[in-house]
Amino acid sequence: MKTLQEFQDYFERELRPKLVTMQAERDARRPALWWWWRWVFAAAIAISLVVAISPISGSRSSQLLSWMWFGTLIVLPVIYWIRYNRWAAEYGNREKDTTLVAAIRFMVPEFEYTQSRFVPEKHVRSSRIFESRGDIESVGGDDHFAGVIGKTAVEFSELRVAIRDRNLRDDKDKPVMWYRTGMFLRADFNKPFQHATLVMPDPVEQNLGTEMAKLIGGLQAAIGSLDRFAAEKPAAASDLRPIRLEHLEFERLFEVSCTDPVEAHYILTPNIMERIAEFQKRTRFALSLAFIDTAMHAFIFRGALFEGDVQSDRTSFAAYQSYYEQLHQIFELVDAMNLNSRLWNKA
Repeated sequence: MKTLQEFQDYFERELRPKLVTMQAERDARRPALWWWWRWVFAAAIAISLVVAISPISGSRSSQLLSWMWFGTLIVLPVIYWIRYNRWAAEYGNREKDTTLVAAIRFMVPEFEYTQSRFVPEKHVRSSRIFESRGDIESVGGDDHFAGVIGKTAVEFSELRVAIRDRNLRDDKDKPVMWYRTGMFLRADFNKPFQHATLVMPDPVEQNLGTEMAKLIGGLQAAIGSLDRFAAEKPAAASDLRPIRLEHLEFERLFEVSCTDPVEAHYILTPNIMERIAEFQKRTRFALSLAFIDTAMHAFIFRGALFEGDVQSDRTSFAAYQSYYEQLHQIFELVDAMNLNSRLWNKA
């Protein structure tokens, strides 16, 4: 991956002139979104007020006219919102095609980049990262990368997942849906796993501390034992069982579940736990990890990737620096897991 300084030099030399031209065109078209609608909007307000206070305001025709203009006050903002979103999408897509794709390919020339693809759904499902939340309803995404970091084969992309809760239902007796958007990664671990190990963010311990987490966990277990008499439907069975590890900072940030504690301890050595904890504190976004089959799967719950605000100054390097940081996270994660050391042998 290129350095930040190399990317900044490339931005100033190759991308900034194109962005200046696009932003000038964008700003020139912006007033056309609203310039004549505002007069209709002002007329609607004026006529509605005049009819409302006029002596004949009780007549059928005046009421009809008043409702017609009142409806205009509601319809016009909707029309403007539609026109604005089309305008924003047009320039967002144009910027992505003209400059952002070029920037991405410059930053990580060692990767094959496909804008319309995402990590295959079978890998998302087999990772079991979203299993605790519910059943995956649909998977989507874009901005797919495939390549090698050091000696490690890696692929990652933006991922959008819709999850159907197994137990919670809304007022129409339909399953509650959860939506997660972030960066999903699959990296070769150089070792076939016989079992599954999941490392999930622990919001209770992060916010309240380890002792409080133990207390809440005990209460949840007690409530769960009572709920077996009153539950309308049993929870989905899982072969994953929680374990605790001897690393205070790691335990504060994550909760670990596995199908085999021996293999989980083999993977999560003190050095690896230290690296993961440091990575989590640097990223500020919730990190989930899964070690299954021959790969490490990771999900960084950070929202959409490579999405810029068309209202902001797109000619500034600061607008593109965040894209560099998003990609750099992947290299940091591979380094945190020490995957390039090939400590684990597939044989």
